[in-house]
Amino acid sequence: MLATSMTCAVRRATQGFAHRAMVLLVLLLASASAGADSWAPPQTQVTPSANGQFRVTVVPRPLDGPLAYFEDKVDGTEPAGQRKGEAQVSPIALVEKLDATGAWRRVWQMPLVNDVAPPSVLIADDGSFLVTFDNWHSVGFGDDVVVVYDRQGTLVRQLSLEQILPAVYVPHIPRTVSSRWWGGKHALVEKDQFVELQVARPGTDIESDARYLSLRIRLADGEVMPVGGSEWDHAMAEANRLESKRLAAWEALRNLRASPLSAPMSSDTQAWRDYMFELRERIEGEDEQMVGMVLAAPGENPGYHDADDIASWVEEFSGDGAFSGTALIVASPSSDKLAALLLQPLRAKAAGSMKKAHLVFVGTAAEGVQVIQAARRSGARVTVVDRTSPYPPGRPLPESPHPLWMPWPG
Repeated sequence: MLATSMTCAVRRATQGFAHRAMVLLVLLLASASAGADSWAPPQTQVTPSANGQFRVTVVPRPLDGPLAYFEDKVDGTEPAGQRKGEAQVSPIALVEKLDATGAWRRVWQMPLVNDVAPPSVLIADDGSFLVTFDNWHSVGFGDDVVVVYDRQGTLVRQLSLEQILPAVYVPHIPRTVSSRWWGGKHALVEKDQFVELQVARPGTDIESDARYLSLRIRLADGEVMPVGGSEWDHAMAEANRLESKRLAAWEALRNLRASPLSAPMSSDTQAWRDYMFELRERIEGEDEQMVGMVLAAPGENPGYHDADDIASWVEEFSGDGAFSGTALIVASPSSDKLAALLLQPLRAKAAGSMKKAHLVFVGTAAEGVQVIQAARRSGARVTVVDRTSPYPPGRPLPESPHPLWMPWPG
C-alpha cells in the first residue's frame, strides 16, 4: 500500500497548501464523511470569571453561514463569509464587572485578533487578563491559538502552536480535516498570573484516548514556561519516534516519486487505489482538484466505488465546481470493463457540458481511443495512461515535508 500510504496528502507539502486544504475541506463537507468534523455556526458566548465578579461576552464576526465562509476561503475572498451589510469585520469582546448594586459595568470593549471567533476564553478573577483559545473551524491553526489581553484590552501576546510546543511535537497532535485538537481543559492558576494549558500527548486519539500534559504561559508577558519531568520526557521520546517514522515515510515517497511507476501485477483493489493516487499526484495540474475512482475486478473487494457510482459520477460531472473537483481519474485492473462503463454516460453528455473537465482514463491505448471518441461531444480534455507501460517519474519533492504533511494511516 505504498502509494496510498505515502501520497494521499502530498499536495499539502507543496505550493498552494492552504488553498488546496480548504478546497479539500469543502469537498469533504459536501459528503457524508464530513459529519465527524462538522461545526455549527458561531454564536455569541458569555464567560464569567471563576469568582463571578467579571464576565466577557464574545460576539463573533457575522457570517452568511459556514458554506459561504468555506466558498470564500476557496476563492481567496476576505473577510470570508462576511454577512452582507455588516460593518463588524472582527469578533468583539466586551468585558464587564459586577458592581455593588448587582449591575454589570463595562470595563473595556475591543475587537479580537481572531478571524471569526475563539471557541473558548478565560478571564481572571480581577479582570487583569483575558485569554482566548483557537479559532472557529480551525482549532490549533494560525498565529492566535493562544492570545493574552491585559485589563485594558491591550494585546499582550498571541502565539501559534509552533511557538508553544517543540517543533518535533506539533506534527503529531491529533488532527481532523479542519483542526489540530491540541488542548484539553485549560485553567488560570497561581492567582491568575499563569494559564495552565492541557496539551494532548503526541499520537493519541483525541476521542477515545484523550491524555494530556500540563504547560504554563506567564500572562504578564506571554512567555512560555520551560517544561520537564518524566511525563514530558516520555512524551518527547514518543514525538521523536513518530517524527522519525514520518520523515522515513517522506523519504520513501520522494524515492517513489523519482521512479517510473508500473501498474500492479495483481487485481487487488487496494493496490490499484495506491497506483491510481500516485498517478494522480504526477498528473494533476496546479489548479486542479482531481477525484479518483477504481472499478474493482470481478470477485475482488469492491472498495469505495462500484460501477453504478462511477457511471453516476460521470453523468453529473462537469468539472466546473469545487464540490465535484475539476478533474477525474478512473482506473481498474479490468480496464476493458471500465472503458465499456464510461462510453454510454460520456456519449449522453450535452455538447460542451464538460469543457472545463479533465478526465484521466487508465487502460490500454485502444481502450483510451474509445473513451476519447465517446467524450468528444462533451468537450472534456481526456488523458489516457497506458497501463501496460511504466509512467514517468513526477516532479522532485523537497527534501523535507511540509509540517502538516502526514502519511496516510496503514
